[in-house]
Amino acid sequence: CQAVEKALKDKEFEKAFALRGNTFAKAYGLVRAFQGIGDATPPRNDKKMRIGVIHIGNVSPGMNDAFRACVRWGISCGHQMFGIRNGFNGLVLGNVQELGWEDVKDLTGWAGSWLGTRRTYRTEDFSAAARVIEHHQLDGVVMIGGWEGYLCMLDINNSRSLYKGFRNLRLVCLPCTISNNLPRTQWTVGSDTALNVVAKSLDLLRASAAASTRLFVVDVLGSCGYNCVMGGIAGGVEAVHIPEEKLNLRLLEQNMNRIKDGFLGGKEKAVILQGENLGKVFTTSFMRGLFEENSDDLFDVRTAELGHLQNGGQPSPQDRMIGAMLGAACIEALEERGPCKIHCVGWLENEPTISTGPEMQIYMDMENRREYEPWWLKYKPLATQLTLESLRQEEHE
Repeated sequence: CQAVEKALKDKEFEKAFALRGNTFAKAYGLVRAFQGIGDATPPRNDKKMRIGVIHIGNVSPGMNDAFRACVRWGISCGHQMFGIRNGFNGLVLGNVQELGWEDVKDLTGWAGSWLGTRRTYRTEDFSAAARVIEHHQLDGVVMIGGWEGYLCMLDINNSRSLYKGFRNLRLVCLPCTISNNLPRTQWTVGSDTALNVVAKSLDLLRASAAASTRLFVVDVLGSCGYNCVMGGIAGGVEAVHIPEEKLNLRLLEQNMNRIKDGFLGGKEKAVILQGENLGKVFTTSFMRGLFEENSDDLFDVRTAELGHLQNGGQPSPQDRMIGAMLGAACIEALEERGPCKIHCVGWLENEPTISTGPEMQIYMDMENRREYEPWWLKYKPLATQLTLESLRQEEHE
């Protein structure tokens, strides 16, 4: 900071700019391009491309910001941009339209999905989808979405020899889901906003619980335990249950005893936070019945399901910023002229990165629908310790 300040004071503006780092330079370039100021980076090899943008997966905050950035950066680089409405089904039906600069105006911070999204796709429809791609002469497709979208792009990549429209099609995946479960990225677009919803909701529920001497069992969305672990740390809950760690009767008994001891000691409120994929048995209604039956009339029990509140709402500044920078990175990935025709972009070490399809697949845990060894899982012991759930601590005592 002092070096930047000195360079500015000495009017060495190029030096000050360089000192701010690569991420700042990319962000500055995006701002200038979106405002129509200066010259955007020309397409590599001077090849103008016809690029389609599609959403596959649940809606996620920041989806519109990523879409807008991708379209405008692509236009700035001289490419023709096309929107594929309503997910893969829209592609099959030929719902494709060319997009201009003004078509994506005012999308910054919009909730929902202007382009429309669907969660599913069918390989049986690949023939029809390939014909639409061939009809519109698309050179590349940017998929902004979640786990299903990544699987769809991988399936298309593996079907190139079967369909002419897929043969030379370049593919890029942009991680956009509240679950933060995708490979080669520390953050997915939407995960920060969703976590903020969890934290704010827990604040409200704890206030409500304190007024009535109550235990809340709260169910959160997310195909993995990210929102539970980080929400548990941020929200100060009494127990955290995630699909990555098998829930059992011993743990439930331990949590029961600790919560009862807390209320006996004068505690006014308690919250249990759990993921949506704990299985068919350990549902929120089961938890309510179990704790209510064994409460000894020390507390009431209620349930709360945050559900699609996490998908909606205006995106946080972080999701807007990451979405915009990754949207622009997708164009850079499509312009790559190497032998690999499928890539994914991600946010690693505080800047956009591009990974090849094979690199992407190495990190995908297909069975559990998340990245292998996710970075956030190492913080589960912290949530465990803060919520007094640790068996090791109990044994030590």
